[in-house]
Amino acid sequence: MLLLLAHITQNDPYRSPDWRFERALYCYLRDFHRHCNDEDLPTRQAVWVLRGCPEELQPEGVLRNQSDDVRAGIKLIESPPEINYLRQAWLLSGIPIGEVATRMNESTTAIDWYEQLFFDVRHRRSDESAIRDAVIGHLPPPGRPRLRWITLRIAYEVGPDALEAYAPALQTLIRRGNSKPDDFWHSLSEGCELAQLVSAPDLPDDIGELLELLPAHCQAAT
Repeated sequence: MLLLLAHITQNDPYRSPDWRFERALYCYLRDFHRHCNDEDLPTRQAVWVLRGCPEELQPEGVLRNQSDDVRAGIKLIESPPEINYLRQAWLLSGIPIGEVATRMNESTTAIDWYEQLFFDVRHRRSDESAIRDAVIGHLPPPGRPRLRWITLRIAYEVGPDALEAYAPALQTLIRRGNSKPDDFWHSLSEGCELAQLVSAPDLPDDIGELLELLPAHCQAAT
């Protein structure tokens, strides 16, 4: 596994969205100066934060005075899965970082670092094949991961306006899931259209057909 991580680079269009954090973990487990001098600055900063190194002891070439911002960005990955799905979808939709922060009610610097470390997709949005294969992926089995697949497809293939209409339905699931975190699906009402969509045996690959299955208030804005 570590051998594979050693070959992840920012020049690979099919790299995973969290390639920088994977590289940071790779460096964290190895001698920094021997293995990580050629890493980009965000990756090196993440390594030093992971190691808990005080800023005054961090070497030249590392982004000083940003450790708290990096920690805040890393902290966001600990959000409930559905919150991460929505945050990633806003990033994938292409809207500015500041707008993502406003919509998620999170700090701009934390979102910026979250994007750099965990969801680096902005600069390859034009490569549809790479986004479909390395970011969105194929239709997962019924369950929570399917929420991510639906949410990212709406963000990428339709756009932020459609995502804004869809977000309340996802947030309803989040609230219900949080009320009974150990029994997420049982906590959903039988009439929840999005829950039924997520639980369906199969879904169409065509985005138009998929949108027709969404709750009516989502369809109206797509």
